[in-house]
Amino acid sequence: MSGCGGSPSTPGQAAEPLGATAAPSAPEVEESATAAAHGDADDLTEADPPASYERRCTLDPSRPECNSDFPESVYPDAGGGVPPNAEPVTAIRPEERAAVIKTPSGNIGCELSEDYSGCGVLSMIESGVMGTGPSGDANWYVTLPSRWDPRVMPEIIAKMDAPSFEFQDVPAQVVEYGQVIRHGEIVCASESDGLTCWNVWTGHGAFMNREWIYTW
Repeated sequence: MSGCGGSPSTPGQAAEPLGATAAPSAPEVEESATAAAHGDADDLTEADPPASYERRCTLDPSRPECNSDFPESVYPDAGGGVPPNAEPVTAIRPEERAAVIKTPSGNIGCELSEDYSGCGVLSMIESGVMGTGPSGDANWYVTLPSRWDPRVMPEIIAKMDAPSFEFQDVPAQVVEYGQVIRHGEIVCASESDGLTCWNVWTGHGAFMNREWIYTW
């Protein structure tokens, strides 16, 4: 992607300043999570995720991401709930119920579904700026685990199979710079500096551009 800001840095853990949201009781959190798990993934609202940043850090302020700042390039609301300006993705692969998006440059794309979500930076396949995986192939793809995935944290990998955002049967939606989209638990914000995506339930996510991938 052209116009990438900032210089590469070591991926770390970070978040926005605390909000003043009261913490729900444990039963309320469990009930909300259970109800959402059986509802339509596109029905999430900003108030729905019980693990949104403010609640998560109120319940446990010792979490690492509650005590430091994101790099400047990361979207300001990353790690929190669904921003009010987020729009549903319009390009959906019916077989997997997966949303597919791309940045205006076409260099970064994401596939977002209830079962599996992740994003890739295509130029990294050649540049190798994020190192290599066990196979010796370049790392260029970052996973975005759901709240039900025991791995929880995003992982930068050398994905071997073709991502669905490259398939032409359902062309990926182009997310213009300044636009924010959402699908299920995942929100992505496109800016000229790069693409920021995060899970509104876990608060974990990633920022990516041509030069680097940062995860938290």
